[in-house]
Amino acid sequence: YITDDNPRFENAKLIRLQIAKSCKKAEIISSRKKAIKKALKLLKKNQILLIAGKGHENYQIVKNKYLKFSDYSVVKKFI
Repeated sequence: YITDDNPRFENAKLIRLQIAKSCKKAEIISSRKKAIKKALKLLKKNQILLIAGKGHENYQIVKNKYLKFSDYSVVKKFI
């Protein structure tokens, strides 16, 4: 899935579309939480899910705001 990281003041939709040009089979889901949830739901036994981009960060930067967000917390909630 292609989703948002820290768009700050950039156009998040445009960033996703630019990435999608090189990832033809990827689905775009703007909400990072929804993208992780869907990926976990579709994960089969013995498959590995790589969630890249945020690592240890516990926030997402949108415009000039630091929004509380943690990939780790989302995964814990949905597994």
